[in-house]
Amino acid sequence: MSVVLQADLGSSRQRFVFRDLSPVVRRRLFWGLFFISPWLIGFCAFTAYPSAVSLFYSFTDYNIINRSPNFVGWDNYLDFAQGRYDTWKSLGVTFRYVAMLVGLATVFDIFIAMLLKLNVRGLSLYRTVFYLPVMVPVVAASLTWVWVLNPNDGLVNGLLERINVDGPAWLANQRTALFSLVLVAVWGSGRAVLIYLAGLKEIPAHLYEDGANAWRKMWAITFPLLTPQMLFNVVTMTIFSFQSIAAPEIMTQGGPQQVHLALRLPALPGSLRKPENGLRVRHGMGAVPDHFGADRIHVLRVAPFRPLRPLRLHARVGRIRGGACAGGSVSPAR
Repeated sequence: MSVVLQADLGSSRQRFVFRDLSPVVRRRLFWGLFFISPWLIGFCAFTAYPSAVSLFYSFTDYNIINRSPNFVGWDNYLDFAQGRYDTWKSLGVTFRYVAMLVGLATVFDIFIAMLLKLNVRGLSLYRTVFYLPVMVPVVAASLTWVWVLNPNDGLVNGLLERINVDGPAWLANQRTALFSLVLVAVWGSGRAVLIYLAGLKEIPAHLYEDGANAWRKMWAITFPLLTPQMLFNVVTMTIFSFQSIAAPEIMTQGGPQQVHLALRLPALPGSLRKPENGLRVRHGMGAVPDHFGADRIHVLRVAPFRPLRPLRLHARVGRIRGGACAGGSVSPAR
């Protein structure tokens, strides 16, 4: 059976038959599909199918025991929007978490990348050390940090006690709980450090030979030329931050007074645990936060972001030196 593709070209109609393709084109098509088949299989099995099933269950009252989904329409979404499952509180916690994490991680990663750019002995070892947290599984890292930040016999408070400093309760204190979780996430942001380091190495060294101080060079040369890497890291880190669920659940189960209640956690107490206060919870409700989070993620992926174009270096260098630049005012590089 031949594959027939039809296309309208103006008023005429042409037929393209697969069997009429030349052997070279067929061979190229076959090998092209063959080499992308691992990605296609993975996408269908781990992204497309779970998303479709999750969307279906979000409109049902799904019983995980006898597996008999009952269609309830938009009731799950209406309950979620009306704050029945601490929706608005979880939204506030999620946005605070994302803002704190992206801001602190960006400053920390750029600082570490600048240190790793220096010519020192054992540089490859330092790079490995800062990248190792990326390789640690989330569950193992979370359980380790629960012990490290334990207020009674944890490693951090034990070291502070040796210098006669009373350490905070960290994850057990409402004031420091969210900040502790952000610090743990910043600790695991070694991938962004390597990206910033690669961007710093692409900046020509002769641009820094102008006699200005280090702070002026950073604002006039380093930051403008590092904006593509900054944009990429900020967008990807924002996406991953909105998807965070394992670390808050493992380390705090929502935290003291639900200070760690992320957007994808509100339905868990009812869908995976015993409902509290006699509130009947639909098991399909657990799929609703996934689609609320997915909407924000897709917006970030398709938004027409444009990296900040670095200013013309000769103009900035001229301003640093205090001289007039040939060509007039500073304008973006094309």
